[in-house]
Amino acid sequence: MAVIIPTFQNKSSKFRQDIILGDISVTLTFQWNARAGYWFVSLNDETYELKSKKLVGNWALLRRNRASFPTFSGDIIALRTDLEAESEITYDNLNNGWTLYYFTALELENWESFYGIG
Repeated sequence: MAVIIPTFQNKSSKFRQDIILGDISVTLTFQWNARAGYWFVSLNDETYELKSKKLVGNWALLRRNRASFPTFSGDIIALRTDLEAESEITYDNLNNGWTLYYFTALELENWESFYGIG
């Protein structure tokens, strides 16, 4: 079952949090880019770092960047959890209408297969 990744934004345009996902401890750094109108996420552990990937709803964060972070076995996906929320992730609705989830590799495969992604 996918794990919810809590985000503690507190109206800051940049914040970070440490969390254990799968079997590794990672640091997620979130930064709002007002000019582009998107959240960007950086992900790192003790060995690898993936910098500033745009957070897009219903799309696996590492999908095109798996080789840059080979120790991370799953993926992170933002899903709209409140149908009243805007259809895009905004500054205000991350964790307030859009929720981040960690999917294991098998859950990600099943999710992509169900939605015809891949």
